[in-house]
Amino acid sequence: PRISPPEEVIAADLRERHGESVLRIEVRAGPGDGVRVLAVLDLGPDALAAEAERQRSRDGGVQAEVIDRATWLALRRLVSSGIMGVVGGAPRVLHTAAEFASDTPPGDASTAQAAEWRGEAERTVRMAGVLAAGGFPEEVPPLLAKALRHIVAARQLATGEGPADPLLSDPEQIRAFVGSSLPTTNVEALLQALRLGAGAPTVTDAADLARTVDRLITALWPDPTPTAVDRATSRDALVA
Repeated sequence: PRISPPEEVIAADLRERHGESVLRIEVRAGPGDGVRVLAVLDLGPDALAAEAERQRSRDGGVQAEVIDRATWLALRRLVSSGIMGVVGGAPRVLHTAAEFASDTPPGDASTAQAAEWRGEAERTVRMAGVLAAGGFPEEVPPLLAKALRHIVAARQLATGEGPADPLLSDPEQIRAFVGSSLPTTNVEALLQALRLGAGAPTVTDAADLARTVDRLITALWPDPTPTAVDRATSRDALVA
C-alpha cells in the first residue's frame, strides 16, 4: 500500500474536517529536507484559532500554518507589490478552490470562468437550501453571501463592468446589477439578513432567503448585450 507523505495526510484531514471552507493548501520547501504547509481556511476567528492550536499539537513534525481569507489576500497583495517576498521556491498546491485562480483568462475562457462561478453560486444555494430544510438555518447566511460573491464576479467578468474576483466582491454589489428599474424590497431584506450581527434566521426565513438568491442568480445571469425581452424576463424572475 502507498504510504502518503505527511503533508498529504494533513491536507486530506483539513478537507475532511472543514469541507468547502478549505480555500487553498500549498506546500513549500523548508529547512533541510523539511516542508512547510500553508492552509487558507474560510473560518471564523474562534474556529480558526482552534484549528491552529490543533495543528501545533500534531505529532510527526509537519504541521500546517492556518490563515483566513483576509490574511491571504493581504499577503498576496504585499507580495505582488514587491513589499514582501516568499521563501521556499514555487509552491506545490495540494488543494485550491475555483475562486483562488490566479489569472483571469481572456476571450472564450472568460465566458467559461463566468459560467463556472455561476455554477458555484448555484451549488452553494442548493447546499443552503438543504441545510435550511434540515434544521440548520444558522449555516445558511454565510453560504448565501458566498453565492452572491460568485454571481457578482461572474457578472463583472462577462460584462466587463468591474474587476472580477469572488474573493474581492461584496454581496452588497448586487444592488448595482439589480438597478433602479427592478424591485429591490426582497434584495434589501436579503442583504440585511446577511450582514454581520444580523442573527440566525428561522428555518422558514432561511429557506426564503435561499429562494431569493436563487431567483437573483437566474435573473442576473450576465448577458453582455441584453435585449428588451431579456430585461423583461429578468424583472419577471425577480418578482416571481
